Amino acid sequence: MNYERYIKAVVLGYGCELVGWPKTVNFVSPTNITNIDDMTALRDALKDGTCRWKSINEEERKKWRAEYERQVEEGEIVEKGRRHRSDAGGKR
Repeated sequence: MNYERYIKAVVLGYGCELVGWPKTVNFVSPTNITNIDDMTALRDALKDGTCRWKSINEEERKKWRAEYERQVEEGEIVEKGRRHRSDAGGKR
């Protein structure tokens, strides 16, 4: 899953959100969680269903999009541009 670009890639892209992520655990890939207590809290939340996927409707999607655009405008989120081709500007 794309944790760095969660709003754009997952929420806006697939129309679902992850609800119930433990407040004590940073929202990062589980492979980057180094504290056993954080990993246990996340595992327990997933196991008992407090952390789960939820589909969002169009109205919620519009709210997420507005929030995303606000964060981009304020510089909280920096959109990654496309890479230039390695052969750009050269002769064919």
